[in-house]
Amino acid sequence: MRKVLLVLVLFLLPSICLADEYVLVMSKEDNVCQHMLKLYNEDLRKYGEVRYDEHEEFKAIKWEEKKYYTTYPDGKKHYMDNGSVLMSRFDINNDGKEEIVLKFTQFFKREFADNLYFFKSEYSHFFKDEFDVNGLHLKAIGKMGTMAFMGNTYALKGLPQISEIVGGKEVKLFYVMGGWFYVNPFVFKEASYIDMRDDDPPDSKKFLVILKYTKDNQLKDICYFLKAVNCKNKNQRRK
Repeated sequence: MRKVLLVLVLFLLPSICLADEYVLVMSKEDNVCQHMLKLYNEDLRKYGEVRYDEHEEFKAIKWEEKKYYTTYPDGKKHYMDNGSVLMSRFDINNDGKEEIVLKFTQFFKREFADNLYFFKSEYSHFFKDEFDVNGLHLKAIGKMGTMAFMGNTYALKGLPQISEIVGGKEVKLFYVMGGWFYVNPFVFKEASYIDMRDDDPPDSKKFLVILKYTKDNQLKDICYFLKAVNCKNKNQRRK
């Protein structure tokens, strides 16, 4: 029954007129999905955006800003000035141990976007003050974001596949997120999750997903939210 409802919601939603808000279209953990749905939509109604820095779920993770650089062949340090990096220590993969988490916010071609990496705590000496990013991704045990995903896309495998004709043949495809990714880790009932959205063209489907790392460092899809169509704004664009 749930799968049938998901298909109906997914394909009928473009014709539904609501204020800017999210609709839950996939849930693996109803407690966190319903809680975050309420949080997102209350913010959208009040402010027109999700204010992450005002909610305890996100504030539970404490970040500190770090400096980072790359080393040239002559040994000189070149400090990166196209963005920032925040570091935190918390159990991002829910294995009962702290990891070192880095959130890079960098400028890519036309706007800022995020990458997130995490490392075993034994690498903490690399991040005491400033650090070298050369080869850093090779030490990461988990990564996600604009430059981290293969093909810069993330397939929503928790939704039914769609059929398209490619080269005269019918193929099954997953909905995907892509472009510039934005990630915001949070804590709910002592478990760590990650809020992730992308920057799509204005008329495309707007997904926000909640992910969870397992203790073997695999990403698990927990919730999918789809932004409802604001028919008033849509009609204004057509005029």
